[in-house]
Amino acid sequence: MKNKTRLPIALTLAALLFTLLSISSCSTKKQGCTNTDAINYDLNAEEDDGSCTYAADVVFWISEVNSDTYIAGSVNTLSIYIDGDLKGSLATINFSSSAPACGSGEGLEFEVNLGSSNSKQFNFEVKDENDNVLHNGTITVEARECEKVEIL
Repeated sequence: MKNKTRLPIALTLAALLFTLLSISSCSTKKQGCTNTDAINYDLNAEEDDGSCTYAADVVFWISEVNSDTYIAGSVNTLSIYIDGDLKGSLATINFSSSAPACGSGEGLEFEVNLGSSNSKQFNFEVKDENDNVLHNGTITVEARECEKVEIL
């Protein structure tokens, strides 16, 4: 009679072990942003879930020649707009001899949000104190890059 009791217990233990192994092998991978260029990169993510977002830096700067031209025309301040939004102003006396390095503090530097795309085009306008458009154009920026734009 002892053997008859052991068989159901052994079968029950075997079924329990099989169930536990099945559950552990079905564990899901940690999801998150797996692109290292994204601002929300998740080092622990094993599977990309499409949540990545990107940003880039832009520096607007003015050369000495263009600075002199603006000052001669009584333009003292240049305001920079990206897609219609004011990003900041730059005094025309603050010129650079060449395109400044990002993070140098020269020119007007700011971050643009690229959303879920790692590259994006923006329209820009440079206006004087009287809201006259002096320079405009389109720039394309890449995630984690620094785009330098000379104000002409």
